[in-house]
Amino acid sequence: MHALIVLAHPEPRSFNAGLKDVARTALEGQGHRVEVSDLYAEGFNPVEGPEHYRNRESAEVFSPLGEQRHAWNNDSLPADVRREIDRLERAELVILQFPLWWHAQPAILKGWFGAPG
Repeated sequence: MHALIVLAHPEPRSFNAGLKDVARTALEGQGHRVEVSDLYAEGFNPVEGPEHYRNRESAEVFSPLGEQRHAWNNDSLPADVRREIDRLERAELVILQFPLWWHAQPAILKGWFGAPG
């Protein structure tokens, strides 16, 4: 099995990072492949904006959904978005490891989900 652990915590010595390590060790110990997407360490940019799109559908006005659709159709997604999609496509198990801040996931993970700001 191929597992993907998505870590959304800025501190590499945090409890959440420790839980990621425990999950990775346990899964690898059972013979599974494990890939980690550490959103903070990899500098994932969760803020949507026109600068992400080199081949714009419209230079006049920024329409996120239109630009995303255009980028998908023209195989020109931002590199970090393409990387995360590739990881998800390989995964047979996805573990989301994050703290609850103000009764919700961190903003970086909301951006990873593609939730509108």
